[in-house]
Amino acid sequence: MSDVSLSSESDYRGRSEGRYRYQSRPRSRSYDRYRKRDRYRSTSRERGGSDGRRSSRRRRRRHYDSDSSLSPSSSDSRDYAERDRTRKRHRKRDGPSKTVPSSCLALSDDIHKVAGKIAWSVRRNEVLKPLFAHGIKDIMKGLEIIAIARGYLGSDQEPGELMCQPSFYKDVIDSDTILFHLRSSKERKTDVDSSDAEFVTSSRSKVTSLAGAIAGRARDQNTGALVEAIGEDAVATMVKAMAKARVFLEKDAIDLAVVITTEEVEKKGVDRVQRVLKNFRGKCYLEKCNM
Repeated sequence: MSDVSLSSESDYRGRSEGRYRYQSRPRSRSYDRYRKRDRYRSTSRERGGSDGRRSSRRRRRRHYDSDSSLSPSSSDSRDYAERDRTRKRHRKRDGPSKTVPSSCLALSDDIHKVAGKIAWSVRRNEVLKPLFAHGIKDIMKGLEIIAIARGYLGSDQEPGELMCQPSFYKDVIDSDTILFHLRSSKERKTDVDSSDAEFVTSSRSKVTSLAGAIAGRARDQNTGALVEAIGEDAVATMVKAMAKARVFLEKDAIDLAVVITTEEVEKKGVDRVQRVLKNFRGKCYLEKCNM
């Protein structure tokens, strides 16, 4: 027989609770705390309420079970999961969304409309608002808009030039938010397409290294560099390097103005499939910086 005494009422634990029929030692505080928690969860489940664990998932399941027409199919659930993964991947890559300041020009899906608005403002000698680009896709879209607007100006009887000066938003170095400051000129640059690129940017290129190379060429040889890039990551690296090179050249009282051109090229990918990609070329021209 066990040494546990059966005569004492304090040793007896409630039979209905199903925990310990007999207790040989006094209860601890942790035992009372866990017992109250389990009792609360069981009673809340009986009431149909939340027990604090996966409540929203259970409510959705009860909602779908009650109405079979609302229950998603397996293909729909896979589509929802893929959409959520894509959104998380883009949010991690591009960062949180930012509101466009009122002093800047927002990017829209209709790039030809925005490019036409910029070209019309140049013809009327109006003040050009800077383009606000947040994220890799917006940076590439902004460059494409500038190249299209430059093409519109080139078809005039007196062709003009459109140049941009990329800079980091609020002077936050290496951020994914870029401002394209636009400025026009009556002298058309013709050496952009004819010359060869000095620097070819890839997705693995470093922003600081490319910016240092552009700034060093401007200091030593007193000439601007021609940078070429294909792909979203490479184009974003090129723009960030130009913006960072402008920061490096501030002490030397030198500023950069970039002429953007684009063309379609055929290139094989990793899967050896021939694809048509857009090749962006940026020619940097030196200007005196107003200190």
